[in-house]
Amino acid sequence: MSLISRFEGFFPKAYLCPAGVPTIGFGHVVEDNENFSGIHLAQDEALELLRSDLVSANDIRPYLKDPDSLAPHQLDAITSLTYNMGHPEIGHSFLIKHINENNIEAAYDFFAPWRGIGDKIVPGLAKRRLVELMVFANRPLDPKSNL
Repeated sequence: MSLISRFEGFFPKAYLCPAGVPTIGFGHVVEDNENFSGIHLAQDEALELLRSDLVSANDIRPYLKDPDSLAPHQLDAITSLTYNMGHPEIGHSFLIKHINENNIEAAYDFFAPWRGIGDKIVPGLAKRRLVELMVFANRPLDPKSNL
């Protein structure tokens, strides 16, 4: 949860994310049946929304042949990616295909394609994918890198 909240950042008021989707708190997508207009969300309320949203992000598990074979850090990285991109997109990706084939190192190459919106690479997403890859690969982050 800390990886996700760190990258999403806290926004107490609803805004449009770079993809044009209404969002509030720690990346909570405002659903059609929700109204956060004029609301100033407290951080603890935003964390509760995040906890609830993580249940949905864990919907990636059915796409994994053996989710219990993944180390916790690998599942954390995939959950962060899924939270940001959505489980239907990730569920049918080459990333999941390689994980299901137990070809973990080949899966490393498939974090990068999710660095943008359309054909445009977004620096914040590129940075996030790099950190998720490092977490997935269980490689230490350079403390001087500002990641």
